[in-house]
Amino acid sequence: MRLAKNPTELIQRDKPIHFYWNGKKLPAYAGDMLSSALLANGVSHVGSSFKYGRKRGIFSAWSDEPNALVTLEDGGLITPNARATEVEVYDGMRVRAAWGKKIFGIDLKELFMPMHRAMPAGFYYKTFQKPQFLSSFYENIIRGFAGFSTSSTEGDSEFYEEVHEHCDVLIVGGGVAGLAAARTLSDKGLDIILADDRPWLGGQWYLNDAKDIDAKTTQNWIEDSVKVIKGKVKILQRTTCYGLYEENLMLAAERLQDHLTPDARQANLPRQRHHKIRAKEIIVAAGAYERGMSFVNNDLPGIMLANAVHANLKLFSIMPNRIVVFVNNDSGYSLARDLQQEGCKDITLVDARSNQNLGQDLSEDKSQQPSLPEGVELLSGYVPLKAKSKQGRLHSIIMQNADGKNHELTCDVLALSCGYDPVVHLTCHKNNRPQWSPELACLLPTTKGSLHVAGAMTGHFRTTTAIQSGEQAAIAALQSMGLAKDEKISPIKHDNFNVLPLFVNEKGKGKKFVDLQNDVTSTDIELALRENYRSIEHVKRYTAVGFGTDQGKTSNVIALNHVAKTLGLKLDEIGTTTYRPPYTPVTFGTLAGPHASDFYEPYRYTPMNASHAKEDPEWEVVGQWMRPRHFPRGSENMQDALDRECMAARNSVAVMDASTLGKIDVRGPDAREFLNRVYTNSWTKLAPGKCRYGIMLNENGMVFDDGVTACISDEEFYLTTTTGGAAGVYTWLENWLQTEWPELKVYLSSVTDNWATTAVVGPKSREVLQSICKDIDFSQEKFEFMDWYEGTICGVPARVMRISFSGELAYEINVQANYGKYIWDSVCAAGEKFNIARYGTETMHVLRAEKGFIIVGQDTDGFVTPMDLQMGWILPKKKPYSYLGKRSLTRTEMLSESRPQLVGLLPKDEKVVLPEGCQLVDSLKTSSDMQGHVTSSYYSANLGRSFAMALVKGGIKRYGETIYGITRGGDPIAAEITEPFFYDKQNEKKDG
Repeated sequence: MRLAKNPTELIQRDKPIHFYWNGKKLPAYAGDMLSSALLANGVSHVGSSFKYGRKRGIFSAWSDEPNALVTLEDGGLITPNARATEVEVYDGMRVRAAWGKKIFGIDLKELFMPMHRAMPAGFYYKTFQKPQFLSSFYENIIRGFAGFSTSSTEGDSEFYEEVHEHCDVLIVGGGVAGLAAARTLSDKGLDIILADDRPWLGGQWYLNDAKDIDAKTTQNWIEDSVKVIKGKVKILQRTTCYGLYEENLMLAAERLQDHLTPDARQANLPRQRHHKIRAKEIIVAAGAYERGMSFVNNDLPGIMLANAVHANLKLFSIMPNRIVVFVNNDSGYSLARDLQQEGCKDITLVDARSNQNLGQDLSEDKSQQPSLPEGVELLSGYVPLKAKSKQGRLHSIIMQNADGKNHELTCDVLALSCGYDPVVHLTCHKNNRPQWSPELACLLPTTKGSLHVAGAMTGHFRTTTAIQSGEQAAIAALQSMGLAKDEKISPIKHDNFNVLPLFVNEKGKGKKFVDLQNDVTSTDIELALRENYRSIEHVKRYTAVGFGTDQGKTSNVIALNHVAKTLGLKLDEIGTTTYRPPYTPVTFGTLAGPHASDFYEPYRYTPMNASHAKEDPEWEVVGQWMRPRHFPRGSENMQDALDRECMAARNSVAVMDASTLGKIDVRGPDAREFLNRVYTNSWTKLAPGKCRYGIMLNENGMVFDDGVTACISDEEFYLTTTTGGAAGVYTWLENWLQTEWPELKVYLSSVTDNWATTAVVGPKSREVLQSICKDIDFSQEKFEFMDWYEGTICGVPARVMRISFSGELAYEINVQANYGKYIWDSVCAAGEKFNIARYGTETMHVLRAEKGFIIVGQDTDGFVTPMDLQMGWILPKKKPYSYLGKRSLTRTEMLSESRPQLVGLLPKDEKVVLPEGCQLVDSLKTSSDMQGHVTSSYYSANLGRSFAMALVKGGIKRYGETIYGITRGGDPIAAEITEPFFYDKQNEKKDG
């Protein structure tokens, strides 16, 4: 029920709002979390479990929530698998529980509950194996029941942002320890960032409200601290630091507008912002989660962590009618006291301990420690045995003492306070393994260097000691930066709250859940151990404990201790599971940031794009570039256009935009030496004015890229790459130059966007160029193949290279990019009298394939050597120095004659085109092995038939054999293996 207004509440009573829960309109207040609004409306069933579809209720108060997963909004605003404990309610919010498929109000997974004995840990590894042909059917059914929310089928209607930040100190956590650290550092003139994942600062201050901190209450001290640091510290609220990486790189997700109604969100602001923060020093004050306990039916709605009940009481004024508070330590007593002060009439406090000084809780108000408040019944020496339900939620709890005596208590809520688990996740991201503290019964973080920890995560659970630890962490950070005297800091003694370690009550019959989200029980863990999964990492994977969206925040430590107890080992002997980023789930939108939609892989356009668009070509994307695939005229289909363009290139003249080729300017005294190392062939004697084709290999001797390089001068080269490989080649070359060969005086510049390239191809190309360029002699005697000259074309300075990727007489005109469209239009105009044809990438593919020229990435797959491509000629045996990949080429496997080798294929039916990528077999028998695959396949108007190129095992020695292409849903296609050269085998056409 909702109480009258109290001074610590966050809700705004003067701003009533409403939201929709599974279509039902419910009231709330501005400032409510979704979980508090649901509790205030008496909603107990908020979700269903992963495997059995058991009803689940709200369990915790923040990011450790395993049960209350919801789907927010619809369409482009949908957010799946949000935790109700972290969602701020706004007016009109639409929320659906993330439970499974329902029929007549029943979760289909509930139907599996009677079959639970057949569904133990790892059952999917042992069942549904036969008959094998049904395995995929079974898999699809199982996967259909897995998961919680469904993703949207629409695009995200909001946008996201990414920022890179640098600071002196990053403080993670805005609780009292984080605020104390920020307060200590705020007057040092440092660049400080304080990030906290909650909408409010102060963390869980309400759990142990000190009454005398510098003559202030905890709440007043927090308000004063915020005033002190404001303007001196950058405060990021609603910001989750989810991953810590090398060199103190912290990744954080800031929720800027999730708490606002869609109509109130500013169109010019992102929904979320992704922070990439590089800090000199990091102080992690992330706090601690309260821990529950495993016993029979411990998953019923109404069973909650004590701090969750406390948070809803103090911050949202929600109080249960009848409550049992179970504790195994001193910290839970403050909840019973605060409940009594707010008027709760039916409170029972059950303490697992006996013969101890009970009631010495973490509250720092000494006047309230000696005894329990009036009206609170105390039952000591008892632990939960079994929870009983009525109408799908908790009705009573059976407690049992060491003598086996049972005591049943009727209640609406069972609040569990079974110890604390420090939030060690971020520190573990740097491979700092936590250590088990027997005194505190929890894992404590370990750190080194510029990483510091403070507050509850270091075992300082009281407010005053948490503040002291925050101040000490700040001093340690200053010392690390050399801004404070390097004096030894005396460690603060851990708070002793007399914890009696309790994790699993093994008594009682029924399911005792360790992981509430994934339905992992204590018997599942025992089964994994019996089946000899002894490593904690194997147990985790076999049982799926800790594999949920909460990453086991409420289950990992319970599971670790149950494994240790079952094996008869100490916890530090079995180790811990690996905590990996992200600490909490992060939306894909946040990770993508601005790199989404059209900005995910932005289209690039050549300078000639406007001219192409006027011809209305069919477009395709090649390595981010928007390129014409072909230029249809009238009612031409693709094949008609290809035939016309190919015949023009072979018989007259055609023009193509080749601006997309990667271009790298290589300069320096050692430029030749550098090229000798990265290419297989020699560049020592290449004279200025000459060009050379080259192939790059990776370290394994496989073809990496190819292209033509022109020698501009003895210390300057113009290197071209494939369109799709430009960025990769540039990065590859820079990596070798900077990390392996720093002694070479070579400088690389990417100049792809600086130059526009027009390729003029065909027997009439010489005449076309001669008509628009008067200062270059294009005669065969003066302008030989693989030469280049500088001149002016239509008044524009140009580099003209005689290069051919078609086998025909061809020239490439390179001009500064701003003149690209002008030169293109001029060439097209000059070629009109020859009926010049514009052609695109598909015609380029046909022309080069007719000549047997390869395309890296299409006719290669990362496992192909030059010998496999019948290009052994490019590996000079007399080259006196090594090159990348040379040694790998001498391995035995590289010399095997059974390797896939590039060959040609001529289908028996000349009109049938083999599908690219189709697998090849040498026999139509069922047991025939795959012999290779088709890499390129086309119909050639020039050849008057179809043809293909393929990688076939031992293909060079198999010319004349018949091989079969296997098509999906069609008949096999028979083809003859030939050499991969189909046109002008004597290379006569390149001279016109």
